[in-house]
Amino acid sequence: MSNYHINELQTHLEGGLWKITASDGNGYDIAGSWLLEKPDINLHLIFDGLAENTALPIKQSPACFIAEEKDIHLYFEGSEASFKASVDKFIQQLDTLH
Repeated sequence: MSNYHINELQTHLEGGLWKITASDGNGYDIAGSWLLEKPDINLHLIFDGLAENTALPIKQSPACFIAEEKDIHLYFEGSEASFKASVDKFIQQLDTLH
């Protein structure tokens, strides 16, 4: 992942009126997390961080998932256009949860 992916994800979430509160990872398998809030729902977005002998920083995380709905996940890969489409699909899935 890169700063581009983080910025794109954050921009799309905030555009969908999600409030984001960032937290540090656990030093092992979680690079960090974001609490996503809307008036009627709170979700935890977990950034994968497991690497050999250390946890990755968020900007190097290969993927993220919703703790409460593990089948809702996003991989940080592909071209800018395909990533934007993946982010749109990810946010559509979030919006079905409330």
